[in-house]
Amino acid sequence: SGVATRLVVYKLTSAGKLDTSFATGGVYNQGVLAAVTEAYSVALQGTALVTTGYGRDAATESLDWVSLRLTAAGALDPSYGTGGFARLDVGGFNDNSRQLLVLPDRRVMLLGAGRPTETDSDAAIAVLTESGGRDTSFGPKGLRLYDLGGTADSFWDAALSPQQDRVAVVGVKSSGTAPGDDDAALLILPLGR
Repeated sequence: SGVATRLVVYKLTSAGKLDTSFATGGVYNQGVLAAVTEAYSVALQGTALVTTGYGRDAATESLDWVSLRLTAAGALDPSYGTGGFARLDVGGFNDNSRQLLVLPDRRVMLLGAGRPTETDSDAAIAVLTESGGRDTSFGPKGLRLYDLGGTADSFWDAALSPQQDRVAVVGVKSSGTAPGDDDAALLILPLGR
């Protein structure tokens, strides 16, 4: 059997040393899904840490978005999602989430791309409830795909407006066939429920 890709989250003290009160010696290093679990972004949700990334249980599966929540002590929080994590099949093929934003009401916005086909990715946003369930008030299954007109569309980052009533989401759409032939994309999204 192969070695699983496991995510690593570590916490440092203000002096830049591992905070040994977090997880095991300051490092959380667990496999959540059997084959791959990766985290690309982390944010505070109260005193807990919420991550976003992607993973799969078996090498033959497509990658799905994965978000998990760690307690302040660095343990997987079983009250989040199902057993401590949420898994979202966004487009049906290899999907990836690279950024998240905790909203003022503690819902979690995940950003990235979903693949409706093997050769086309659309920008995507999912919103989870505070406890890691899909927020269906945001869209069917708690997510929305955005075809920006290219074959490699993705959202990369987001920021709250000063009034905390809108989110500015930035990303990219491919506009040609040459590598790097991309256009920037901006979406202003109201935060109404």
